[in-house]
Amino acid sequence: EDGMTDEERRFERVVLSAIMTNTTISELAAQCFLSVSTFKRRFVARYGMPPHRWLLQQRLALARHILSTTSISTGDLAAACGFSNVSHFIQSFKSHFGTTPQSERRIIQLGQ
Repeated sequence: EDGMTDEERRFERVVLSAIMTNTTISELAAQCFLSVSTFKRRFVARYGMPPHRWLLQQRLALARHILSTTSISTGDLAAACGFSNVSHFIQSFKSHFGTTPQSERRIIQLGQ
């Protein structure tokens, strides 16, 4: 037994499944049978930051990993990591990592 209740396991499963989808916070709350405000409070208590910021960080980390291991296009990469808009993905990536996905890929390829 991992010490988690069924509700806690459901919460974690819902949150982790949201990383690669463009699911809204209200949809996540509904999947956990919680109000949005309760979902957000529990999220911050568990992950130490608001759900939107945590999900963005997880998606960007995933994107960087995929970028370093595949030749997938930027548009396909954005969609695979739960971004509904390629320009938002590129802007978020650059804001988080200080470089665009294409520049990051070139840096990675030069280092190999």
